[in-house]
Amino acid sequence: VSVGGMIALDFAAQHPERVDRMIVMDTAGKIGNDEGWNTRIGTLRAHGMGHLADAILERWFAPSADADIRAVGNNMLRRSPLEGYIGTCEAIRDADLRPTLADIRIPTLVLVGADDGATTPELVAGLAAALPNARFEKIANAGHLPGWEQPEATANAIKRFLKETEAAAKSRYDIGMGIRRQILGDAHVDRSTANATDFDADFQRFITEFAWGTAWNGGTLDKPTRHIITLALLAALGKEHEFAMHVRVMQNAGSTPAQLKEALHQVAIYAGVPAANTAIGIAKKIFAEETETAH
Repeated sequence: VSVGGMIALDFAAQHPERVDRMIVMDTAGKIGNDEGWNTRIGTLRAHGMGHLADAILERWFAPSADADIRAVGNNMLRRSPLEGYIGTCEAIRDADLRPTLADIRIPTLVLVGADDGATTPELVAGLAAALPNARFEKIANAGHLPGWEQPEATANAIKRFLKETEAAAKSRYDIGMGIRRQILGDAHVDRSTANATDFDADFQRFITEFAWGTAWNGGTLDKPTRHIITLALLAALGKEHEFAMHVRVMQNAGSTPAQLKEALHQVAIYAGVPAANTAIGIAKKIFAEETETAH
């Protein structure tokens, strides 16, 4: 909510692999301008929190807000440490997240109180429009803190979003598991699943959903091409165990030794002859074993 929403937006932009859904309320990529924040900071330093409390609260709450809720907000605001509040004002003043919003592609619910005077519905709608995968909703008869004034309506909006996006996340996991089994084989996946503990269960779900369900799914590349790219990267990075595993499942992926041969030439040029030479040795050994088994 508000400055917390800005923190969430910044985190999601910097660490996309760690966030799969997001809910932000009454916030934006850029809130206010330098002149407005500097004026507020100067007034606070000169006169203290109490001097601006009424004006701030007027922008926070809808005209219909309950008197008790207003009293709680008033008490909280007046008791806030002056330097902490000023530091927050400075952080908001200096933050401009607009250049990174287009990079946040996760499902996002953007809520705003219809009577918010601090971050207006128009401002928050602009945030939703800048996010590639966002839904915008207004909460009627609420200001800057919809969860305070309209807790039921706010909770219902959140629950709808979580329910719908949970189904999407489950679908991505199911797709990933299907591709993972297709490429690596049921036996390998069953072993990995059976051996999972509380320590790595989340990791197993993560790689299924985001590696196999995302990087290996959609887009314009077919599976053989993705597999050859994977083999080339594993060879270049010296990941011998994983490289050998993927060589053994080339037939499942539809890639061929001839394609791998060409890819390893690229590895030799752009990642180094030793890396390519090691990968060639591993591949030759596996191909020889498979030929012997076939005979």
